[in-house]
Amino acid sequence: MQGVSSVASALCILAALIAYCAGYIDDPRPYAVGALILPAFTVIDAQLGIARAYGAIFLALAPKDVLWRAALIPLALGVTMFIMPEHQLVTLLGGSALLITLAALGQRVALRRIMPEDFRAASHEYDRAEWKNVAAPIWLTLVAGNLLNTVDTVTLGFFLEPQAVGMYFAASRTAVLVGFCKSVDNSCHVAQLESAAIRACPEDDFFIFLAAIGLTDRAQ
Repeated sequence: MQGVSSVASALCILAALIAYCAGYIDDPRPYAVGALILPAFTVIDAQLGIARAYGAIFLALAPKDVLWRAALIPLALGVTMFIMPEHQLVTLLGGSALLITLAALGQRVALRRIMPEDFRAASHEYDRAEWKNVAAPIWLTLVAGNLLNTVDTVTLGFFLEPQAVGMYFAASRTAVLVGFCKSVDNSCHVAQLESAAIRACPEDDFFIFLAAIGLTDRAQ
């Protein structure tokens, strides 16, 4: 996982250098430094799923969705106050990459503490064919979802000034907070509800119970 994301980062940096040499972009540094966020972002997303599997909801969500995002606010303020304008973007992206890497490392240490000893000592086994079959549709879905989240901002960038696009992006991301609160509530309470239902209901009746309360899709 770390290797794949690191290779992806290297390819992004190489693409930025090629685009710079070809004259498509004026400064490759923001693209190259921004690519450094990718490995830690990938690792922390994978660890999120592991933590949720162990019922550690706070450990799953807090490093990226709470701590990292909260740390970006004072980082951005400090950059705008003390860094020259021509270096602000690169500094902000570099600081963001450092913060997400520290969050991923901290989450990894905490995960190892809650994992059973036999799980930590187990040897790695890879079924690459099965992994590709499972990962391909998930990868396509994630790519499509991320494109939908950013295609409006990218499109506006071709027609409006950067300041106007920045204001639009800030407003749209602020509006997403409403959905984020709902998502956090679902992530916390649905997992607890499913665990309680498994303990309370026989296995054959579990899916009937979920269907009755409209949560069948979460169990599939």
